[in-house]
Amino acid sequence: MNNTYWEITAAMFRTGILGYGGGPSIVPLIRYEAVTRYGWMKDDEFGEVLAIANTLPGPIATKLAAYLGYRQKGWRGAPLAL
Repeated sequence: MNNTYWEITAAMFRTGILGYGGGPSIVPLIRYEAVTRYGWMKDDEFGEVLAIANTLPGPIATKLAAYLGYRQKGWRGAPLAL
C-alpha cells in the first residue's frame, strides 16, 4: 500500500474519531492534517478550498475530505478519504 494512501486513511480517521459537534467543528482538524501535519497544501489554498466547499450544498467535512483524497490520489483517493 502506497504511503500516501495510508496518510489519507490515517488523517481522515483521526478527524472522524476526534471531531465532535458536526461538520463545521471538524474543519480545523482537517486543516491541521492537510496543512500542518502532511503539508498537502498551503494555508491560503486551504482557505480557498474551504470557501468553495461552503458554496456547494451538503456537509462541509465530507466535501473537504473528498477533495483532499482526490487531490492526493485522484478518483481512488476520494472515496478512501470519505
